[in-house]
Amino acid sequence: MNDWLGEVQGLQVSLTKAKEKLAALDRSLERTRNNVSGPTDLGMLVITRPQ
Repeated sequence: MNDWLGEVQGLQVSLTKAKEKLAALDRSLERTRNNVSGPTDLGMLVITRPQ
């Protein structure tokens, strides 16, 4: 009814991605607390030169 199912699905996808991002941030904080150095995955696309 009223195209609400598509809206609900979109909100569910957004919620899932937000939870994934929070979990990644929690892991990043834990690594920082444990003095583990290394790159932090920000979930951003990296473009490199073709080989």
